[in-house]
Amino acid sequence: MEFNLLLFLLTTITAVALSQILTKIQLSFISGHNDLFWEVNETDVVLNKQGDNWIITEDSRILLNGIIGKYVQCNGNGKKLTIESYDENDGDAQRWEFPLAPGFYEYICSKKYPDICATAAFKGIRGWSVIALPIGKCGKQWWSRSKSQGN
Repeated sequence: MEFNLLLFLLTTITAVALSQILTKIQLSFISGHNDLFWEVNETDVVLNKQGDNWIITEDSRILLNGIIGKYVQCNGNGKKLTIESYDENDGDAQRWEFPLAPGFYEYICSKKYPDICATAAFKGIRGWSVIALPIGKCGKQWWSRSKSQGN
């Protein structure tokens, strides 16, 4: 009897937690520099003509839609943004702030490194990547959001 009650409680808690995450609005992040969308290439955040859907959680993490527990992470100045498992020891590397940029755009800046923001970077034949650079790189750091259709 106690086991059934415990199982019921765990199922209920899991269902509520998943609904909190999965009912959030799905977004696409679009570069103000070249109109390309955020997408994941293995573990790196890159830019492409068709992007992935994202969810901004209540604690300001950027979650790749459909992959629970994997968040966009800032790895420091000049480094690529990556998708990583939740890190309770360094959670601010996976939290983001969204200050306004010129026009209808916004910056996507690291909570851990407040002066470091997501930046579109051309990597030659590898195409466009999203890296972390100090704020002030003009249009390469300007982003807009677009509501996405559910997968």
